[in-house]
Amino acid sequence: DMTDRDQLIRSGVEYDELVERIRALPGFSSFLTAPSFAELIANADDSPVVIVNVSRYRCDALAVTSGGVRLIPLPDLSVETAGENVRRFLRALRAEGSDDPDTAVDDVLAWLWDAVTGPVLDALSYSASSASPGEDSRSWPRVWWCPVWSLTALPLHAAGRRGTAVMDRVISSYTPTLRALARARAAQPPAAQPRVLLVAMPTTSYLPAGAPLVNVQKEIAVVSSRFAGKSTLRMAEAATGATVLADLARHPFVHFSCHGAVLPDKPADSGLYLADGRLTIEELSHHRLSADSAQFAFLSACETATPTSALADEAITMAAAMQLAGFRHVVATLWPIS
Repeated sequence: DMTDRDQLIRSGVEYDELVERIRALPGFSSFLTAPSFAELIANADDSPVVIVNVSRYRCDALAVTSGGVRLIPLPDLSVETAGENVRRFLRALRAEGSDDPDTAVDDVLAWLWDAVTGPVLDALSYSASSASPGEDSRSWPRVWWCPVWSLTALPLHAAGRRGTAVMDRVISSYTPTLRALARARAAQPPAAQPRVLLVAMPTTSYLPAGAPLVNVQKEIAVVSSRFAGKSTLRMAEAATGATVLADLARHPFVHFSCHGAVLPDKPADSGLYLADGRLTIEELSHHRLSADSAQFAFLSACETATPTSALADEAITMAAAMQLAGFRHVVATLWPIS
Protein backbone atom coordinates (compact mmCIF):
# COMPACT_ATOMS: atom_id res chain seq x y z
CA ASP A 1 0.00 0.00 0.00
CA MET A 2 1.62 3.25 -1.18
CA THR A 3 -0.14 5.30 1.50
CA ASP A 4 1.37 3.18 4.27
CA ARG A 5 4.75 3.25 2.56
CA ASP A 6 4.66 7.03 2.22
CA GLN A 7 3.69 7.39 5.88
CA LEU A 8 6.54 5.11 6.91
CA ILE A 9 9.01 7.20 4.90
CA ARG A 10 7.66 10.43 6.37
CA SER A 11 7.90 9.00 9.89
CA GLY A 12 11.50 7.97 9.25
CA VAL A 13 12.42 11.45 8.05
CA GLU A 14 10.70 13.05 11.07
CA TYR A 15 12.55 10.68 13.38
CA ASP A 16 15.92 11.55 11.86
CA GLU A 17 15.18 15.26 12.06
CA LEU A 18 14.10 14.97 15.71
CA VAL A 19 17.28 13.07 16.65
CA GLU A 20 19.41 15.73 14.95
CA ARG A 21 17.59 18.47 16.87
CA ILE A 22 18.24 16.65 20.14
CA ARG A 23 21.93 16.18 19.30
CA ALA A 24 22.21 19.93 18.72
CA LEU A 25 21.31 20.57 22.37
CA PRO A 26 24.16 21.11 24.85
CA GLY A 27 25.31 17.80 26.34
CA PHE A 28 23.35 15.62 23.87
CA SER A 29 25.80 15.38 20.98
CA SER A 30 26.11 11.59 21.38
CA PHE A 31 22.36 10.93 21.88
CA LEU A 32 21.46 7.45 20.54
CA THR A 33 24.95 6.88 19.16
CA ALA A 34 27.22 4.01 20.03
CA PRO A 35 30.07 5.17 22.27
CA SER A 36 33.38 5.75 20.54
CA PHE A 37 36.34 3.61 21.46
CA ALA A 38 37.92 6.60 23.21
CA GLU A 39 34.77 6.98 25.32
CA LEU A 40 34.74 3.29 26.20
CA ILE A 41 38.28 3.32 27.54
CA ALA A 42 38.01 6.73 29.20
CA ASN A 43 36.87 5.08 32.43
CA ALA A 44 39.26 2.16 32.10
CA ASP A 45 42.31 1.77 34.29
CA ASP A 46 45.36 -0.44 34.29
CA SER A 47 43.28 -3.53 35.13
CA PRO A 48 42.69 -5.12 31.72
CA VAL A 49 39.26 -6.03 30.42
CA VAL A 50 39.89 -9.26 28.52
CA ILE A 51 37.34 -9.81 25.74
CA VAL A 52 37.59 -13.43 24.63
CA ASN A 53 36.28 -13.73 21.08
CA VAL A 54 35.29 -17.04 19.46
CA SER A 55 34.93 -17.11 15.68
CA ARG A 56 35.05 -19.71 12.94
CA TYR A 57 37.77 -17.61 11.30
CA ARG A 58 40.11 -17.28 14.30
CA CYS A 59 39.97 -16.83 18.07
CA ASP A 60 41.68 -14.10 20.06
CA ALA A 61 41.63 -12.21 23.33
CA LEU A 62 41.55 -8.43 23.33
CA ALA A 63 43.10 -6.93 26.47
CA VAL A 64 41.65 -3.44 26.85
CA THR A 65 43.14 -0.83 29.21
CA SER A 66 43.26 2.94 29.34
CA GLY A 67 46.34 2.68 27.13
CA GLY A 68 44.57 0.90 24.29
CA VAL A 69 44.07 -2.68 23.10
CA ARG A 70 46.45 -5.60 22.97
CA LEU A 71 45.71 -8.57 20.70
CA ILE A 72 46.47 -12.00 22.21
CA PRO A 73 46.07 -14.86 19.68
CA LEU A 74 44.45 -18.05 21.00
CA PRO A 75 45.37 -20.71 18.42
CA ASP A 76 44.17 -23.63 20.58
CA LEU A 77 40.65 -22.19 20.87
CA SER A 78 38.02 -22.86 18.21
CA VAL A 79 34.26 -22.80 17.78
CA GLU A 80 34.23 -26.59 17.82
CA THR A 81 36.37 -27.09 20.94
CA ALA A 82 34.52 -24.32 22.79
CA GLY A 83 31.14 -25.85 21.99
CA GLU A 84 32.29 -29.34 22.94
CA ASN A 85 33.65 -28.22 26.32
CA VAL A 86 30.61 -26.07 27.12
CA ARG A 87 28.31 -29.03 26.46
CA ARG A 88 30.45 -31.30 28.62
CA PHE A 89 30.59 -28.75 31.43
CA LEU A 90 26.81 -28.19 31.46
CA ARG A 91 26.14 -31.94 31.37
CA ALA A 92 28.45 -32.38 34.35
CA LEU A 93 26.69 -29.65 36.35
CA ARG A 94 23.36 -31.39 35.72
CA ALA A 95 24.79 -34.89 36.31
CA GLU A 96 23.76 -35.95 32.83
CA GLY A 97 25.55 -38.38 30.53
CA SER A 98 28.05 -41.14 31.27
CA ASP A 99 31.00 -38.94 32.36
CA ASP A 100 31.97 -38.73 36.01
CA PRO A 101 30.96 -35.11 36.81
CA ASP A 102 34.07 -34.30 38.85
CA THR A 103 36.40 -35.64 36.17
CA ALA A 104 34.50 -33.79 33.44
CA VAL A 105 34.70 -30.46 35.28
CA ASP A 106 38.43 -30.93 35.97
CA ASP A 107 39.05 -31.72 32.30
CA VAL A 108 37.12 -28.66 31.12
CA LEU A 109 38.94 -26.35 33.55
CA ALA A 110 42.29 -27.75 32.39
CA TRP A 111 41.37 -27.19 28.74
CA LEU A 112 40.16 -23.68 29.55
CA TRP A 113 43.54 -22.93 31.14
CA ASP A 114 45.52 -24.33 28.20
CA ALA A 115 43.43 -22.71 25.47
CA VAL A 116 42.33 -19.39 26.99
CA THR A 117 43.31 -18.11 30.41
CA GLY A 118 46.87 -19.45 30.59
CA PRO A 119 47.98 -17.78 27.33
CA VAL A 120 46.22 -14.54 28.34
CA LEU A 121 47.85 -14.32 31.78
CA ASP A 122 51.25 -15.27 30.36
CA ALA A 123 50.96 -12.57 27.69
CA LEU A 124 50.04 -10.02 30.37
CA SER A 125 53.01 -11.18 32.52
CA TYR A 126 50.75 -12.22 35.41
CA SER A 127 52.70 -15.02 37.00
CA ALA A 128 52.10 -16.80 40.28
CA SER A 129 54.68 -14.49 41.87
CA SER A 130 52.58 -11.43 40.95
CA ALA A 131 49.92 -12.60 43.43
CA SER A 132 51.71 -14.07 46.42
CA PRO A 133 49.39 -15.86 48.91
CA GLY A 134 51.08 -13.97 51.75
CA GLU A 135 50.09 -10.57 50.35
CA ASP A 136 46.95 -8.60 51.06
CA SER A 137 44.73 -9.70 48.17
CA ARG A 138 43.75 -6.08 47.51
CA SER A 139 47.23 -5.56 46.06
CA TRP A 140 46.86 -8.43 43.57
CA PRO A 141 46.36 -7.61 39.89
CA ARG A 142 42.75 -7.71 38.69
CA VAL A 143 41.42 -8.97 35.37
CA TRP A 144 37.90 -8.25 34.09
CA TRP A 145 36.79 -11.17 31.94
CA CYS A 146 34.36 -10.42 29.12
CA PRO A 147 33.73 -13.72 27.32
CA VAL A 148 31.38 -13.89 24.36
CA TRP A 149 29.26 -16.57 22.74
CA SER A 150 29.39 -20.00 24.40
CA LEU A 151 32.36 -19.12 26.62
CA THR A 152 29.95 -17.19 28.86
CA ALA A 153 28.98 -20.63 30.21
CA LEU A 154 32.46 -21.38 31.53
CA PRO A 155 34.11 -20.15 34.78
CA LEU A 156 37.26 -18.51 33.45
CA HIS A 157 38.22 -17.50 37.00
CA ALA A 158 38.39 -21.19 38.02
CA ALA A 159 40.43 -22.41 35.06
CA GLY A 160 43.61 -24.27 35.86
CA ARG A 161 45.55 -27.47 36.23
CA ARG A 162 46.95 -28.98 39.40
CA GLY A 163 49.62 -26.59 40.62
CA THR A 164 48.71 -23.62 38.44
CA ALA A 165 45.44 -21.72 38.08
CA VAL A 166 43.91 -18.32 37.44
CA MET A 167 43.15 -17.97 41.16
CA ASP A 168 46.89 -18.26 41.91
CA ARG A 169 47.68 -15.22 39.77
CA VAL A 170 44.89 -12.62 39.67
CA ILE A 171 41.60 -11.49 41.15
CA SER A 172 38.87 -12.12 38.56
CA SER A 173 35.69 -10.18 37.87
CA TYR A 174 33.27 -10.23 34.96
CA THR A 175 31.50 -7.64 32.85
CA PRO A 176 28.95 -8.33 30.09
CA THR A 177 30.15 -5.35 28.01
CA LEU A 178 32.72 -2.55 28.07
CA ARG A 179 29.88 -0.04 28.25
CA ALA A 180 28.41 -1.69 31.38
CA LEU A 181 31.80 -1.53 33.11
CA ALA A 182 32.38 2.10 32.10
CA ARG A 183 28.93 2.99 33.46
CA ALA A 184 29.62 1.21 36.74
CA ARG A 185 32.99 2.89 37.19
CA ALA A 186 31.52 6.32 36.52
CA ALA A 187 28.93 5.92 39.31
CA GLN A 188 29.62 7.24 42.78
CA PRO A 189 29.45 4.92 45.82
CA PRO A 190 26.92 5.92 48.50
CA ALA A 191 28.17 8.44 51.05
CA ALA A 192 26.32 6.73 53.93
CA GLN A 193 25.36 3.17 54.75
CA PRO A 194 22.99 2.16 51.95
CA ARG A 195 19.48 0.88 52.40
CA VAL A 196 19.13 -2.79 51.48
CA LEU A 197 16.14 -4.52 49.92
CA LEU A 198 15.67 -8.08 51.18
CA VAL A 199 13.62 -10.33 48.90
CA ALA A 200 12.84 -13.67 50.55
CA MET A 201 10.82 -16.67 49.40
CA PRO A 202 10.85 -19.42 52.12
CA THR A 203 8.28 -21.28 50.00
CA THR A 204 6.94 -20.73 46.49
CA SER A 205 3.30 -21.75 46.24
CA TYR A 206 3.21 -22.51 42.52
CA LEU A 207 6.27 -24.82 42.60
CA PRO A 208 5.91 -28.52 43.53
CA ALA A 209 5.15 -28.91 47.27
CA GLY A 210 5.99 -25.23 47.71
CA ALA A 211 9.70 -25.96 47.10
CA PRO A 212 10.71 -24.92 50.65
CA LEU A 213 14.06 -23.23 51.23
CA VAL A 214 14.73 -24.04 54.87
CA ASN A 215 17.53 -21.55 55.45
CA VAL A 216 16.00 -18.45 53.88
CA GLN A 217 14.73 -16.97 57.14
CA LYS A 218 18.10 -17.52 58.88
CA GLU A 219 19.90 -15.94 55.94
CA ILE A 220 17.62 -12.90 55.90
CA ALA A 221 18.00 -12.49 59.68
CA VAL A 222 21.79 -12.39 59.32
CA VAL A 223 21.72 -9.82 56.52
CA SER A 224 19.11 -7.60 58.21
CA SER A 225 21.17 -7.60 61.42
CA ARG A 226 24.05 -6.04 59.46
CA PHE A 227 21.77 -3.28 58.24
CA ALA A 228 19.88 -2.47 61.44
CA GLY A 229 17.11 -0.02 60.63
CA LYS A 230 18.33 0.23 57.04
CA SER A 231 16.45 -2.60 55.34
CA THR A 232 13.13 -3.25 53.64
CA LEU A 233 11.82 -6.82 53.74
CA ARG A 234 9.62 -8.28 51.02
CA MET A 235 8.86 -11.83 52.06
CA ALA A 236 6.55 -14.47 50.59
CA GLU A 237 3.31 -12.92 49.25
CA ALA A 238 4.75 -9.39 49.58
CA ALA A 239 7.55 -10.19 47.13
CA THR A 240 5.67 -9.61 43.87
CA GLY A 241 7.43 -8.70 40.65
CA ALA A 242 5.92 -5.22 40.41
CA THR A 243 6.71 -4.43 44.03
CA VAL A 244 10.31 -5.60 43.77
CA LEU A 245 10.96 -3.73 40.51
CA ALA A 246 9.60 -0.54 42.09
CA ASP A 247 11.70 -1.11 45.24
CA LEU A 248 14.92 -1.52 43.24
CA ALA A 249 14.93 2.19 42.37
CA ARG A 250 14.94 3.11 46.08
CA HIS A 251 17.47 0.60 47.43
CA PRO A 252 21.17 0.73 46.42
CA PHE A 253 21.67 -2.80 47.79
CA VAL A 254 19.43 -5.81 47.11
CA HIS A 255 19.67 -9.36 48.45
CA PHE A 256 17.56 -12.02 46.74
CA SER A 257 17.01 -15.30 48.59
CA CYS A 258 14.74 -17.46 46.46
CA HIS A 259 14.64 -20.06 43.72
CA GLY A 260 16.19 -19.33 40.36
CA ALA A 261 16.12 -21.29 37.12
CA VAL A 262 17.58 -21.33 33.63
CA LEU A 263 15.14 -22.24 30.83
CA PRO A 264 17.19 -23.26 27.78
CA ASP A 265 14.12 -23.40 25.52
CA LYS A 266 12.95 -19.89 26.53
CA PRO A 267 16.11 -18.04 27.63
CA ALA A 268 14.47 -14.64 28.18
CA ASP A 269 11.96 -16.24 30.59
CA SER A 270 14.70 -17.56 32.91
CA GLY A 271 14.82 -15.76 36.21
CA LEU A 272 14.09 -15.50 39.93
CA TYR A 273 10.92 -17.05 41.38
CA LEU A 274 8.88 -14.47 43.26
CA ALA A 275 5.39 -14.60 44.79
CA ASP A 276 3.48 -14.12 41.55
CA GLY A 277 5.87 -15.70 39.06
CA ARG A 278 9.37 -15.32 37.67
CA LEU A 279 11.16 -12.00 37.59
CA THR A 280 12.68 -12.67 34.19
CA ILE A 281 15.95 -11.81 32.51
CA GLU A 282 13.98 -9.91 29.85
CA GLU A 283 12.23 -7.74 32.46
CA LEU A 284 15.45 -7.00 34.31
CA SER A 285 17.60 -6.26 31.28
CA HIS A 286 15.06 -3.69 30.06
CA HIS A 287 14.69 -2.11 33.51
CA ARG A 288 16.99 0.90 33.70
CA LEU A 289 18.19 2.10 37.10
CA SER A 290 20.36 5.03 38.04
CA ALA A 291 23.96 3.88 38.42
CA ASP A 292 24.17 5.86 41.65
CA SER A 293 21.09 4.12 43.11
CA ALA A 294 21.91 0.57 41.98
CA GLN A 295 25.11 -0.37 43.78
CA PHE A 296 25.15 -4.04 44.73
CA ALA A 297 23.01 -7.12 44.03
CA PHE A 298 23.52 -10.45 45.81
CA LEU A 299 21.68 -13.28 44.05
CA SER A 300 21.34 -16.11 46.55
CA ALA A 301 19.52 -18.34 44.08
CA CYS A 302 20.46 -21.24 41.83
CA GLU A 303 22.24 -20.75 38.50
CA THR A 304 22.14 -16.94 38.48
CA ALA A 305 25.51 -16.83 36.70
CA THR A 306 24.67 -19.74 34.40
CA PRO A 307 23.92 -18.73 30.78
CA THR A 308 20.45 -19.49 29.52
CA SER A 309 21.79 -20.76 26.22
CA ALA A 310 24.99 -21.43 24.30
CA LEU A 311 23.54 -19.52 21.33
CA ALA A 312 25.56 -16.42 20.54
CA ASP A 313 22.61 -14.00 20.66
CA GLU A 314 20.93 -15.56 23.71
CA ALA A 315 23.80 -16.28 26.10
CA ILE A 316 22.91 -13.99 29.00
CA THR A 317 22.79 -14.61 32.73
CA MET A 318 20.74 -13.17 35.56
CA ALA A 319 23.92 -11.52 36.81
CA ALA A 320 24.50 -9.85 33.43
CA ALA A 321 20.86 -8.74 33.34
CA MET A 322 21.33 -7.05 36.73
CA GLN A 323 24.45 -5.32 35.43
CA LEU A 324 22.66 -4.18 32.28
CA ALA A 325 19.84 -2.85 34.50
CA GLY A 326 22.45 -0.66 36.18
CA PHE A 327 23.94 -2.47 39.20
CA ARG A 328 27.64 -1.72 39.72
CA HIS A 329 28.42 -5.01 41.48
CA VAL A 330 26.71 -8.42 41.30
CA VAL A 331 27.46 -11.67 43.14
CA ALA A 332 25.87 -14.75 41.57
CA THR A 333 26.10 -18.55 41.41
CA LEU A 334 27.29 -20.78 38.59
CA TRP A 335 25.28 -23.84 39.62
CA PRO A 336 22.54 -25.07 41.98
CA ILE A 337 23.40 -23.84 45.47
CA SER A 338 22.88 -27.28 47.00
